[in-house]
Amino acid sequence: MRPIVPDVRGAAGLGRAASFKTKRPTPTITKTIAQVRRIRALRLRGTFLAVLAGCLAASLAAGRAAQPSVQALFNGKWPAVTRGWASDVKMAGNYAYVALVGGGLAVVDVSNPTTCVRVGGHATGGYALGVAVVENRVYLAQADHGLLVLPTLTNVHFTVRVDATPGETFTLEAATNLREPIAWTPLLTTNVPSMPFDYVDFDVRLSEKPQKFYRVRQP
Repeated sequence: MRPIVPDVRGAAGLGRAASFKTKRPTPTITKTIAQVRRIRALRLRGTFLAVLAGCLAASLAAGRAAQPSVQALFNGKWPAVTRGWASDVKMAGNYAYVALVGGGLAVVDVSNPTTCVRVGGHATGGYALGVAVVENRVYLAQADHGLLVLPTLTNVHFTVRVDATPGETFTLEAATNLREPIAWTPLLTTNVPSMPFDYVDFDVRLSEKPQKFYRVRQP
């Protein structure tokens, strides 16, 4: 009898089952490979990729807490109209967030007052009349279209939501590609008493990082 040759056309090593076949037309023998790691990716078109990842031991005790995960909080697109009446403005760091009525929301880098540069924005369904920025989250009043909440703005900031075991230390990491060897860079190591936990990343200029991946680890 010839040796058994594994058919690993599936996602071997990611917890899926792999089929083992002999060279002769005999019935397929199926075995399960122990799951040692799971990575799920979410592509954000035109912005970034947020990787939802958890590390699993080879065998988990029954009743153990669920593995940590991270997910993207995403929204909208660039404004279709680039100018309008400025009805309100709020400052956060070096950025001015300007409500432009029919022109939507504009985000302007004013770190150099003599050369203000528009870095991002958002098209609205109604007139953008008022804007507020609280804890890096943008709230936009749209007249008869109500309130718009923007946790993420393309080219300005990107928010990921971490869901892990409360009270246990976790590390959030990022990488600019998933080619081996993957260079994961720690962004934050902390523990919080309650979940979920939102992290805002400002290092998201498309000209410098056209894509970005995230994962969370928890011992």
